Amino acid sequence: MTQLNLTDRLHQITLPPEAHRWAQLFASKQSDVPTGKQVYYNTLSVFAVDDYLHTLGIATNLEDSDSWYPGLTSPPDSAELKLVDLGAIECRPVLAAATEVVLPFPGDEIAYVVVQLSADLDTVTFCGYAPANTTGTIALASLRPIEYLTNYLGKLRDGVDRLENLDLEQFDPLMSEFLAELSDRGMLSLIARSIPIYESSARKLSKKLEISELFGSNFAGVGIQRSANAEQRSLAELQQEDKIRNLAEGWLEILNQIFIA
Repeated sequence: MTQLNLTDRLHQITLPPEAHRWAQLFASKQSDVPTGKQVYYNTLSVFAVDDYLHTLGIATNLEDSDSWYPGLTSPPDSAELKLVDLGAIECRPVLAAATEVVLPFPGDEIAYVVVQLSADLDTVTFCGYAPANTTGTIALASLRPIEYLTNYLGKLRDGVDRLENLDLEQFDPLMSEFLAELSDRGMLSLIARSIPIYESSARKLSKKLEISELFGSNFAGVGIQRSANAEQRSLAELQQEDKIRNLAEGWLEILNQIFIA
C-alpha cells in the first residue's frame, strides 16, 4: 500500500485461511449484513494483531477477549484483544482507501492498534498505535509507529510493578482510597492514559492540569463526578472539583515515583 507514503515503516502480514474461517463464523452469527461485515473486519484485525504480538513475545489471551465469539457475550462491534497481565488493547480495522480512523470514547483499554485491510482482504498492514487517552478522528499518518508499541507496553508494565511496591499510606487518604477502589483493569487503564501526559507535558502545572482533566472526564465513578444540575453547582460541585485537583496532585506525585527510576 502506498497511499500513506509510509511503506518503509509499516509492517504487513498475509492473513491465513484460518483467519477468514473465524471471521466467517462470527459474521454468520450476526442479525444483519452491515453488522456481520463489521464483525468480519474486526475478527481479521484481532487475529492479525494477536499473531503480530506473539512474534514479539507478548502473551495474549485471545479466547477470553470480548471480540472472540462476538454477539454471544459481548457487543458485536468489539475488537478487543486481552494481553496477559496487561489489560486489553482495541484493534481498529480500516479499509484499503482509508487515510484516517475513528477511535471511540476511551473505555478501559490500554491502547488502540490500527490495521489496514487490503482490498482483497488477503493482507493486513499495521498502521501504528495510539495511546489509551486518544479519541476522535485520527489521521493514519499521525499514529505512533507500531515498532514503538513494545516500549509503551514495557513502560506500562514497569509502572504497574513499581506502583505495587509503593506504600500508598504515605500519600493523601483520598488518593489511597481512590486507588483501592480501582479494579486491576482500571488501574492499568489509568497508568496507560497517564503515560502520554507524563511524557508530553514538560511543566508540572501542565501535567497537573491534564491529569485533572483525565480524572474529571474519565473516572467519575468514584465520587468525583460533576453535578448534572447546573443550579446545584455551588458548594457541592466546588468540593468535587477540589477532590479532582487533589487527586491529580497526588497521582502526579505517584507518577514521579514510578516513572523516575
